[in-house]
Amino acid sequence: KNLLQSSSSSQTAKIKSWLAEKQSAFAAAKSAIEVSGYDQATLQKVLDKYYGFDSDFQNGLYIATADGQYMKATDSTKTEKDPLNSEWYKHGITTINMSITDPYEDSDGNKIISASGILNDGSGQIKVIGADLSLNSITTIVNSSVSMDGAAAFLINNNDDVASENNLPFGI
Repeated sequence: KNLLQSSSSSQTAKIKSWLAEKQSAFAAAKSAIEVSGYDQATLQKVLDKYYGFDSDFQNGLYIATADGQYMKATDSTKTEKDPLNSEWYKHGITTINMSITDPYEDSDGNKIISASGILNDGSGQIKVIGADLSLNSITTIVNSSVSMDGAAAFLINNNDDVASENNLPFGI
C-alpha cells in the first residue's frame, strides 16, 4: 500500500510539473503575440515557427476568431471542421490565462488535452489561442514511474475527482 501511494504521488508530481512547464511555454508565446501587433502574414510566420518546436505539441499553436476564422501552422496536420464548437475554443473563450481543458477527442480522433485562452492582441477581434498536448506524454510519465508489477493508474481530474477513460495502456 505504501509503495502504491508513493508511486501515485510521484506520478502526480511529475504530471503536474510537466503540465506547468507546458502551460508556462504557452503563456510566454501568447504574451509575445499579444504585445507584438503582428499583421496576419507575420502572425502566420510565428505560427509556422512553433510547428514542431516541441514534441509534446507537435502541431504548434493555432488561433480561432469569433467569426470562425482558423489559423494554424502551414505544415500542421491538425484539422478543425468547426473551431467555434471545439472543446479548446469553448474552454479558451472563458479564460484570459492559458489553462488546460479536460481530456477530449479532437476532430482527428486523437485523445488530447489542450491549453487555450483568450488572445488579446489589440486587434479588437475576439480570438482564442490554443495548443494540443497528446495524452501519450502523460502515459510515458506514468509508465516510467510505475513501481509495482500489475499496478494500474488512473488519470484523475483534480477539479471534479473524475477518472478519465482515455483508451491508453493499463487504464490511465
